[in-house]
Amino acid sequence: MKKIVIFILFVNIVFTTNAQSDTLQQQLRVEQNIAKYTGKPFSLLYNDLIIKPKSVWGALTSKNINVERAHQFFYEIPDSVGDTYIYIEWQEPLLISETQKYQPYFLRVFNAQEYPTYADKIIKKLQVYSTDPNGLVY
Repeated sequence: MKKIVIFILFVNIVFTTNAQSDTLQQQLRVEQNIAKYTGKPFSLLYNDLIIKPKSVWGALTSKNINVERAHQFFYEIPDSVGDTYIYIEWQEPLLISETQKYQPYFLRVFNAQEYPTYADKIIKKLQVYSTDPNGLVY
Protein backbone atom coordinates (compact mmCIF):
# COMPACT_ATOMS: atom_id res chain seq x y z
CA MET A 1 0.00 0.00 0.00
CA LYS A 2 2.84 2.40 0.87
CA LYS A 3 4.44 1.71 -2.51
CA ILE A 4 1.22 2.67 -4.31
CA VAL A 5 0.88 5.95 -2.40
CA ILE A 6 4.54 6.82 -3.01
CA PHE A 7 4.19 5.99 -6.71
CA ILE A 8 1.07 8.19 -7.04
CA LEU A 9 2.83 11.09 -5.32
CA PHE A 10 5.86 10.68 -7.57
CA VAL A 11 3.76 10.65 -10.75
CA ASN A 12 1.86 13.76 -9.58
CA ILE A 13 5.13 15.63 -8.92
CA VAL A 14 6.53 14.66 -12.33
CA PHE A 15 3.40 15.83 -14.22
CA THR A 16 3.17 19.08 -12.24
CA THR A 17 6.83 19.87 -12.84
CA ASN A 18 6.46 19.16 -16.58
CA ALA A 19 3.39 21.43 -16.84
CA GLN A 20 5.21 24.28 -15.08
CA SER A 21 8.26 23.78 -17.27
CA ASP A 22 6.16 23.79 -20.48
CA THR A 23 4.40 27.00 -19.45
CA LEU A 24 7.63 28.76 -18.55
CA GLN A 25 9.25 27.66 -21.82
CA GLN A 26 6.23 28.96 -23.73
CA GLN A 27 6.41 32.27 -21.89
CA LEU A 28 10.08 32.67 -22.77
CA ARG A 29 9.45 31.71 -26.41
CA VAL A 30 6.71 34.34 -26.76
CA GLU A 31 8.83 37.01 -25.02
CA GLN A 32 11.78 36.29 -27.31
CA ASN A 33 9.58 36.47 -30.42
CA ILE A 34 7.50 39.58 -29.70
CA ALA A 35 8.75 41.15 -32.95
CA LYS A 36 7.55 38.07 -34.87
CA TYR A 37 3.96 38.59 -33.60
CA THR A 38 3.73 42.40 -33.61
CA GLY A 39 1.89 43.62 -36.70
CA LYS A 40 0.64 40.10 -37.46
CA PRO A 41 -2.73 38.38 -36.90
CA PHE A 42 -3.48 36.77 -33.54
CA SER A 43 -3.79 33.39 -35.29
CA LEU A 44 0.01 33.30 -35.76
CA LEU A 45 0.62 33.64 -32.02
CA TYR A 46 -2.24 31.31 -31.11
CA ASN A 47 -1.00 28.55 -33.42
CA ASP A 48 2.47 28.78 -31.85
CA LEU A 49 1.11 28.38 -28.30
CA ILE A 50 1.48 24.89 -26.88
CA ILE A 51 -0.71 25.72 -23.88
CA LYS A 52 -3.82 27.60 -25.01
CA PRO A 53 -5.35 30.45 -22.95
CA LYS A 54 -8.15 29.57 -20.53
CA SER A 55 -9.86 32.96 -20.42
CA VAL A 56 -9.80 36.41 -21.98
CA TRP A 57 -10.57 39.82 -20.49
CA GLY A 58 -11.08 43.05 -22.40
CA ALA A 59 -9.79 46.53 -21.55
CA LEU A 60 -12.35 49.29 -21.94
CA THR A 61 -11.35 52.84 -22.83
CA SER A 62 -12.74 55.95 -21.25
CA LYS A 63 -13.33 57.52 -24.66
CA ASN A 64 -15.62 54.81 -26.02
CA ILE A 65 -17.18 52.20 -23.76
CA ASN A 66 -18.38 50.19 -26.76
CA VAL A 67 -14.91 48.99 -27.75
CA GLU A 68 -12.07 47.04 -26.19
CA ARG A 69 -8.64 48.26 -27.33
CA ALA A 70 -6.75 45.45 -25.64
CA HIS A 71 -7.24 41.98 -24.19
CA GLN A 72 -5.52 39.97 -21.53
CA PHE A 73 -5.33 36.24 -22.21
CA PHE A 74 -4.87 34.15 -19.09
CA TYR A 75 -3.49 30.68 -18.62
CA GLU A 76 -2.62 29.07 -15.35
CA ILE A 77 0.32 26.93 -14.45
CA PRO A 78 -1.09 23.84 -12.70
CA ASP A 79 -0.17 23.69 -8.99
CA SER A 80 1.99 26.76 -9.45
CA VAL A 81 2.67 29.77 -7.33
CA GLY A 82 1.32 32.21 -9.91
CA ASP A 83 -0.49 32.78 -13.17
CA THR A 84 0.67 33.85 -16.62
CA TYR A 85 -0.91 36.48 -18.88
CA ILE A 86 -0.48 37.58 -22.45
CA TYR A 87 -1.52 41.22 -22.86
CA ILE A 88 -2.38 42.24 -26.41
CA GLU A 89 -3.20 45.70 -27.65
CA TRP A 90 -4.94 45.57 -31.04
CA GLN A 91 -4.28 47.65 -34.16
CA GLU A 92 -8.02 48.35 -34.33
CA PRO A 93 -10.20 48.15 -31.19
CA LEU A 94 -12.76 45.35 -31.10
CA LEU A 95 -16.44 46.05 -30.56
CA ILE A 96 -17.80 44.75 -27.28
CA SER A 97 -20.79 43.34 -29.14
CA GLU A 98 -18.29 41.24 -31.10
CA THR A 99 -16.22 40.00 -28.13
CA GLN A 100 -19.18 39.28 -25.87
CA LYS A 101 -21.28 37.55 -28.48
CA TYR A 102 -20.89 34.10 -26.87
CA GLN A 103 -20.31 34.91 -23.22
CA PRO A 104 -21.09 37.78 -20.84
CA TYR A 105 -18.22 39.96 -19.61
CA PHE A 106 -18.03 38.32 -16.19
CA LEU A 107 -17.62 34.80 -17.65
CA ARG A 108 -15.00 35.03 -20.39
CA VAL A 109 -13.79 31.48 -20.97
CA PHE A 110 -11.59 31.32 -24.06
CA ASN A 111 -12.56 28.39 -26.26
CA ALA A 112 -12.87 27.28 -29.90
CA GLN A 113 -16.09 29.28 -30.23
CA GLU A 114 -14.32 32.50 -29.14
CA TYR A 115 -11.17 31.99 -31.23
CA PRO A 116 -12.55 33.19 -34.63
CA THR A 117 -13.43 36.57 -33.05
CA TYR A 118 -9.71 37.24 -32.50
CA ALA A 119 -8.00 35.13 -35.21
CA ASP A 120 -7.63 37.87 -37.86
CA LYS A 121 -7.11 40.80 -35.48
CA ILE A 122 -3.72 42.47 -35.85
CA ILE A 123 -1.48 42.70 -32.77
CA LYS A 124 -0.18 46.21 -32.13
CA LYS A 125 1.55 45.56 -28.81
CA LEU A 126 2.31 42.33 -26.95
CA GLN A 127 3.47 41.70 -23.38
CA VAL A 128 3.88 38.50 -21.39
CA TYR A 129 3.96 38.56 -17.61
CA SER A 130 3.32 36.40 -14.57
CA THR A 131 2.09 37.03 -11.07
CA ASP A 132 2.98 35.42 -7.79
CA PRO A 133 0.35 34.39 -5.18
CA ASN A 134 0.35 37.94 -3.78
CA GLY A 135 -0.46 39.41 -7.19
CA LEU A 136 3.01 40.89 -7.72
CA VAL A 137 4.02 41.07 -11.37
CA TYR A 138 7.31 39.67 -12.61
